[in-house]
Amino acid sequence: MAVYDDLLTYIEGLSVIDSHEHLPNEKDRLAQRVDFFTLFSHYCIDDLVAAGLSADGLEKLMGTPNPW
Repeated sequence: MAVYDDLLTYIEGLSVIDSHEHLPNEKDRLAQRVDFFTLFSHYCIDDLVAAGLSADGLEKLMGTPNPW
């Protein structure tokens, strides 16, 4: 576990760890209509379409025309 301990020690010494967020900048986020899918849509849209969500359903869910 020496590698794990070395990595943990190194990571703990970092000032910032990029968590790779897909969030809009604050100004844009505050201008959005907020609902359940605001933060999670880009993760689950493809799954919902693969599960059978229609283009019409996607448009209703997102409130915007289908991007595909």
